[in-house]
Amino acid sequence: MLTVDGQVAGVGVFPHRGTDEWNNWGWSNATIVNLNKGKHIVTLEFCDTVENMNIHVNEALLDQMHVTKL
Repeated sequence: MLTVDGQVAGVGVFPHRGTDEWNNWGWSNATIVNLNKGKHIVTLEFCDTVENMNIHVNEALLDQMHVTKL
């Protein structure tokens, strides 16, 4: 779940890569957020409400988060 200043901004959909695919990276979906000038707290966190469809494996490995001004 992506939150900005404590408010839900979107949900990350991470690509499934398969068993032992530690070097096979992919991008998640983009989320467009309108921000007012100033500081903001952006959080990406796992929540029970956005559980993976695979009941046995519920994890994502995050290498980087790309933030772009539009």
